[in-house]
Amino acid sequence: MYKIIIILNFIFLASCGSENGDYPSVATPIPTIVNQPPTLTLQSVYYVDAGNIVELSAPASDSDGQVISIKWEVVSGPDSMTLLQDSGERISIDVPSYYCDVTVTIRVTATDDQNASTNADTTIHVNPLPRLPAEEGTSYSVELCAPYIDHIVLRTENPENFAQALTYADFNNDGITDIFVASGNSMNRTPFEMYIGSDSEQYQYTQALFADPSLGQIHPRRAITSDFNSDGQPDIFIIGHGEDAPPFPGEYNILLMSSGNQLFSGQDLTAFVGFNHGGAAADIDLDADMDIVVATGKNSYFLLNNGTGFFTYNQTHVPIEMILSPAFSVELLDLDADGFVDLLAGGHEFTPSNMPTIVYWGNGTSNYSIAASTLIPVIPNYQVVLDFDAGDLDGNGLRELIVTRAGGGAANFYKGYAVQYLETNADRTFLNKSSAIVDSISATEDWFSSIRLTDIDLDSDLDVVVDDASRQLIWLNDGQGNLAH
Repeated sequence: MYKIIIILNFIFLASCGSENGDYPSVATPIPTIVNQPPTLTLQSVYYVDAGNIVELSAPASDSDGQVISIKWEVVSGPDSMTLLQDSGERISIDVPSYYCDVTVTIRVTATDDQNASTNADTTIHVNPLPRLPAEEGTSYSVELCAPYIDHIVLRTENPENFAQALTYADFNNDGITDIFVASGNSMNRTPFEMYIGSDSEQYQYTQALFADPSLGQIHPRRAITSDFNSDGQPDIFIIGHGEDAPPFPGEYNILLMSSGNQLFSGQDLTAFVGFNHGGAAADIDLDADMDIVVATGKNSYFLLNNGTGFFTYNQTHVPIEMILSPAFSVELLDLDADGFVDLLAGGHEFTPSNMPTIVYWGNGTSNYSIAASTLIPVIPNYQVVLDFDAGDLDGNGLRELIVTRAGGGAANFYKGYAVQYLETNADRTFLNKSSAIVDSISATEDWFSSIRLTDIDLDSDLDVVVDDASRQLIWLNDGQGNLAH
């Protein structure tokens, strides 16, 4: 205070002693002190496994004051990510048991005693739950985390065609899932379609990935993806049955092999013409490569892989029922979770000449037979079997079986749908859980060819989803295996 008075007096005297009049007074500027916001240190990326707890740390300091609050929040990602044990600079995060890759952004904000704040973000990449060992790399494993897409909006090419044969993978090697479509009109050959995915979840049609853009089928029925030549790239096997009218001449299946940036014709399969409806890929003969089963009405067969993507026709270990009776739908998955791939097959249950719907249990060999099998119960009036899916929906360690069905019989052939819900008991019998799924049967709505079990709402349980968002048919799981439409 004393120094300020002296300076003011000096200014006053200098002013009064002027012979030229008064000078304007000069005020001493008061320095402005700018508050500095807090500083934060936060690791930018974390990699964690689903079902674990991860701890984050963000040391904070303030050079000219005090940090009075630190706030953590989820700014992007599923709502099921739970923040807990918040102790300011450190926080624990309970990572749910996600089935697919999930990315979450966490933000921390530090605020000081003058209300200045600083924030920092970190990205948590969650590795999903491991697959069952027997299903790793199979065509069935592709379905779990495939994108949920409106097929009508997606398909800018040949929209007048039906398109039941879709499959999903990163076909152009850019880290984003693409969608392959084989469509048809049952009269002439239609070229295959590829829709390339982007970060914004938009899809762009192209034929640039096909070495031969003219390749296609008359009536494609199913497309499956696996790495058939063991080069780390996804290949495609397309199953078609040709003209869907007497005398049902059939057509040949097509194998497309990937080089990482293009799909080219694989082994010539024109010798195997049939009324092919279904197929699946897994290691049937336990030699560490992906084989194929083809349901072609009567005379279904295996294509056994030599590891390079070259297949040998084989019926030796095909169940006799699938050779003598028409089988139209098949799947390879580990239904009883014993480490061996099981073979599920079905057709049209409404005539005595057709085979029953059945599970042939895998036993560590490539031999499947009626001696180790379980019949799947019939649903009256819905006896066209189209698809099989399996997963533990109620968390009790036993996998549920979902069977997709359409109307069967002369009066309602392919009319309406039924979603069959069964639990696989430890003794390989089935428990009917139909009361736990709401609106599972419709006699009036259109049938659909496939269902997927996936965690569509990212709440760490499996839901039942029709693989076409245009249908908006989803049964959400409450975590206890009860499915609400």
